[in-house]
Formats: sequence, structure tokens, C-alpha cells
Amino acid sequence: MNSNPSTCDTDQISFYVKTQTYLVCLLPFSLIFSIFLADLIIVILFFSFLISCLKNNNFLYFNNKYFKFFFAYWIYIVLLSFFSDNFFDSIKSSFTYIRFLILPLIILYLSDVDKNFLKNFLYSLLIAFFLLIFDGFYEFFFGKNIFGYGNIEKGRLVSFFKDEYVLGSYLGKLFFLVASLWFMTFGSKDHRKNLYFVIFYILSFSIIFLSGDRMPFLLFLLGSIIFLILSKYNYKLKLTFIFLSIMTIILTLIIHQPTYDRFIKKTLLDFGSEKGVTEGGQLYKFKLDSGREITFLTQHINYFIVSYNIFKENPIFGKGNKGFKNNCNKYKIDCCSCSSHPHNIYAQLLVENGIIGFLFFVAIFLWISYIFLIQILKKIKNDHNNILSNSRLCILICIYLNLWPFAQTGNLFNNWQSIIYFLPVGIFLNDFNVKNNKIKIN
Repeated sequence: MNSNPSTCDTDQISFYVKTQTYLVCLLPFSLIFSIFLADLIIVILFFSFLISCLKNNNFLYFNNKYFKFFFAYWIYIVLLSFFSDNFFDSIKSSFTYIRFLILPLIILYLSDVDKNFLKNFLYSLLIAFFLLIFDGFYEFFFGKNIFGYGNIEKGRLVSFFKDEYVLGSYLGKLFFLVASLWFMTFGSKDHRKNLYFVIFYILSFSIIFLSGDRMPFLLFLLGSIIFLILSKYNYKLKLTFIFLSIMTIILTLIIHQPTYDRFIKKTLLDFGSEKGVTEGGQLYKFKLDSGREITFLTQHINYFIVSYNIFKENPIFGKGNKGFKNNCNKYKIDCCSCSSHPHNIYAQLLVENGIIGFLFFVAIFLWISYIFLIQILKKIKNDHNNILSNSRLCILICIYLNLWPFAQTGNLFNNWQSIIYFLPVGIFLNDFNVKNNKIKIN
């Protein structure tokens, strides 16, 4: 897909492209240090891209299945706001969501007009990753990060995120985006580059584990398993990944008690085991209407029950964006039932967008699941025709993990979460040759 640069001055295009590239490359750092700056960058990218398209009468990047699919979703959630319990709260969330939907188109455009864009974006992500990896290890060994944040005694690392426990989530959600760009840039046949990638993987794996963020770590493991099964790496390299990963987990659990408490004892506690109670801890329980006490994954079930009761009130269309927050008080079980969102994107979609909105996202998840299944069958049959390249496999894994249904997640419409969700989609659009309204998988 090519733009039409003849419609405006070459120097003007060059300045525009460079500015857009710098802004996109700043996103990995702004997501760490300032969500306000990250959202400001998205807004600037959004308006500058639209103005450029209007000025040059170039709407080529809107003519693809991705945009038509998500534009329909955006129109749907905007219309829902007119029927929500709190119109202004809902319309603010839904109407402005378009800025995130356009982000992948901007990345697709920049990858078309600037041959160095993807490489520069990769380098910015790698620098951000290594800053967090270095700072994460520093915090692990010295108790505080280089700015004095953190309390490793809780079995958690915060790094530059200060009071937000999202270090593992950031690295876990973006790792396979970095991996995809890595394979696009360096390929997968250079043994030295493969060794560097193994080192990068183990360092990222270690910090995600040490961060104490259990769900991001489990999702990262799931992504790693899919990669090891379907990638074109040889068995020796795959065994190296497995051996080093297992040794990292075992050694850390043996030598670091807070991590052991976080991953073993806290997990047992969440599953209702008295053995999971650490010193000063207690089991969190609540009673159902039937009088039965629940101690199994109680907080998650709490949100799920509240979500289900709200969903039943309007199952087809939902309550509109912010519907969980605005309605949970009517259905709360105890003092811990309410939050700004139900901590699961599918529960949130069912509550706020109903079955129709839910189907938009579950369709993508099932589509990627189908692709992986076909790839597994090809592997079993030793059919090496049309096997996904490592770069395409990794970007699909990245999107797949973001849509995994059994995960505790942030707010789907949150700025930080939305940027991380839609950044990989731009790389997907580029790598899968989205043009002429078709998506070519092989």
C-alpha cells in the first residue's frame, strides 16, 4: 500500500513523517513515565493524520477490513451512549475511543512511507525494555529502584511506575510486539542474532517473573509455549529457551522468599486454601444469596457475579461505556464488589456493550485461535508450506494474549491499556499486507 506523495511538497511530507515517527517512538517511554504525555501524543497523531488525509484527499488507509470493522464498532458504542444511564460519562469514553482505533492506520502509513520507521520503533522499544530490565534488577537486589521507588519485601517490583504494579504487564504485553519487529529487522537465520534474542527473552522473562505480576507472567508463559510450538526455530534453540526459563523460576523461588510467598502462598490463598495464608493474612470470603460461602478466587468471582447481574438487565446492547461503574452499587455483594471496571475485558464488554459488542472482540480471538490450530495441524503433518514466519507468529501472539478471555485485565477503554492493545495492530496491518480490502495470512 503506497501513499500519494505527489499531492503535497516533498519537504513538507518529510517533516510530517519525521514528526510522526518521533512521536510514535516516544510512546514506549511515555507509557512508563507519563500517561498524560502518552495520551497527548495519541491525540496529536490522530488529528495530524486526519488533517493530512483531508488536505491531500488521500483516504487510502481507511479502505481496509480493519478500519471498516472497528469503525462499525465505534459507531455502535457511540450510539449506545445515548441510551446509557449516564450519557455524558458514557459518550466521553465512547466518542473519544476513535483516537485509538486510528493509531494502527498511522503506524501502517509510517511503515509505508518511511523505510526506517519499523527499525527505529524497534530500537525505541528495546531501549525502553532494557531501561526497565536494568532498573528491575537494581530494585530486586537493592530493595528500591534508582529513583527510590519500590518495596521488594511485598514480592512486587514497580521500577519507574512508582505506585502502579504494571511492570510485568508492560513487558509481558509488549514483548511479542518487540519480538515481531526483531524478526522483521534481523530475520531468524543469523545464529548470533538468535543468541541475542535468547538473552533478551530470558532477561524479560526474569523481570516479568520477579515483578510478582502473576497474570502477566502466566500469559507470557502461554505466549512462549505457542511460540515454541509454532516457530521455525530448531529444537536445540527451543530446548535452550525451556531450560533457562525453568532454571530461572526454580532458583528464584528457592532464594527469594517474597517471590515464593507471592506466587505460591498467595495463589493458594486465592484458591481458598488455608495453607496459602501468610503471616498476618486471612481468607477473603463472601456469601451468595443461598447462604453459601465462597473462598475460591473470591474477588474475581465477586466481580463476575455483579457483572452477570448487570448484564441480565440488558443482555443484547448492554449499559453503555462506564456501565459497570455506574450500576455496580445496585448489585454489589459486599464492600469489595465495585470498581471502575470488572477486571476482565469480556465481562466488561458484556456489561457495557452487550452481546453485540462482545462479538466484535471474541470474533478476533476465535479467528486467531483458528489460525493457530491450522498451523498446529500443518506441523503435525510436516506440511511446511504456508507456515507463519516468526514475525507474523509473534504479532498474532501479542494480540491473542491481549484478548485472552480468562485473564484479569485493566479497563478496556483506559488510555494506557488501549494504547498497548492497538500498537501491535498497526504492525499486524503492515506485516500481513493489508491492501485492496484483503488480509493475506500466508
